[in-house]
Amino acid sequence: MPSLGLITLLFFVSGVIRASGRSRGWRPPFKPRYRISPIDGSKIALPTKEQLAFQDREIGALIHFDVATWLSIDGCNSDPSLVPNASLFDPTLINTNQWFDSVTSLGVKYAALAVKHYCGFASWPSQVTFPTRHGNQRIRYNYTTTDSPLDGLDVAKEFVDSAREYNVGHGSYYSVVVNNFLNAQKSRVRTSKLSPGRVGITNATCNQIVLDQLSEL
Repeated sequence: MPSLGLITLLFFVSGVIRASGRSRGWRPPFKPRYRISPIDGSKIALPTKEQLAFQDREIGALIHFDVATWLSIDGCNSDPSLVPNASLFDPTLINTNQWFDSVTSLGVKYAALAVKHYCGFASWPSQVTFPTRHGNQRIRYNYTTTDSPLDGLDVAKEFVDSAREYNVGHGSYYSVVVNNFLNAQKSRVRTSKLSPGRVGITNATCNQIVLDQLSEL
């Protein structure tokens, strides 16, 4: 299977973006729509129905809230060896309704939560298991809210519940390009010596973890 890390996945469950087809992998041929300019006769591209619906939402919000929130640097963005201890994820109070009070007062009509960013920390109690590099052990993805002082609070679900209550389109941002916990950089698992907090896996296992966690979400 080709590496899934070629893209960063941003998927919306609000119905703004939908995939359809007769069978898996099938897509109807794309037929561009356009109008002719009355000035010079050139073709002017027309937006699709889905693009217009997205544009009509005007303002969106991308919320980052994970273990890196407690760091004094720009998260795990520039340090491949950094895997902050899950114990850092210890907010006194999480009130996702308050988040939506703030964003809706701004006029936001859709929002996405970064459920897994570069550190690799999952903001939900993921139950995904996977084999280690040499296949002699199968372990749980043990870098989640379950492994934090919050003991398994499902922040991703609370975010979705609040979005629905406030009637705001919502989705999840899940980066597959970088995962420090899995020693993955630039869409590939590195073969370098593991630093503290990391696990050793293969590229195929990394791809499967991505698919399994997206299925959970």
